[in-house]
Amino acid sequence: LKETQDELLAQAHEAGMAEMAVGVLHNIGNAITPVKVGTTALIKRMTTSPLRRPLQDTLTQTLKAIETLPGLPEEEKKRTVAILTLLPKSIREEYDQIIDEIRHISEKHQYIENVINLQMHYAQLKSKEERVDINRVAEDALEMLAELIDKHGIAVETSFQPVDMVELEEGKLVQILVNLIKNACEAMSGNTDAAKQLSITTSQSNGESPKVMLSVQDTGCGFTPEEQRNFFSFGYSTKKRGSGFGLHSSANYLIAHNGTIEARSGGPGRGAEFIVSLPAVVEGT
Repeated sequence: LKETQDELLAQAHEAGMAEMAVGVLHNIGNAITPVKVGTTALIKRMTTSPLRRPLQDTLTQTLKAIETLPGLPEEEKKRTVAILTLLPKSIREEYDQIIDEIRHISEKHQYIENVINLQMHYAQLKSKEERVDINRVAEDALEMLAELIDKHGIAVETSFQPVDMVELEEGKLVQILVNLIKNACEAMSGNTDAAKQLSITTSQSNGESPKVMLSVQDTGCGFTPEEQRNFFSFGYSTKKRGSGFGLHSSANYLIAHNGTIEARSGGPGRGAEFIVSLPAVVEGT
């Protein structure tokens, strides 16, 4: 009874946080919109600045005038001409560097905007079951975590096979996949010499009861058989600040939808794989 009560409280807290997140994301989106407009205008202004391109032609007549200027020592003429000759190139290079930096900011802004839109989409999904393309949801989950993946220097390999739809809440599925991918990234954060490789694959087993499978595999710290037995228990976590709720709630949700989640590892330091399996919705049913 105590475990059930704790789980219900955790779910209520999660629902409240999701509602709060929608408001926060909306306000962030409004706040960063002027940045997008500003960077676009700034790039255009810097690119078309008369100091960046036409300055060379403008200075041509000035250079000729200095070379024929009476009363100015030859050494002074040469030094002035040399400075004015280098000036357009220096200004152009400086402007190009600034433009590159602004474009980098603009690209980061676009990434933030994409993530906000994805998060808003999933946060606002109503709790209803529908037919979902697991490949598309996996791509969305990867995009949401692109910054984290890049931060840890992780190489991502995907192999999305043509699979049938699955039937469940789309918002719940993306939460499960985000949780699995995030765990995989954190498991590889301690890798020093070993390669950091994240592999996401989908496949389908056909037969009397066709299943759609999604695998999240990493080259991280792995786990022991004892840890494997406890992974999906409420409150259990191998992370210092882990709540032990993510994998537990994921397993419960998948089981309630006739699915499964399985954890595999060759042992500590030998990576891990988590496999989600769900009934396929066969066309025509």
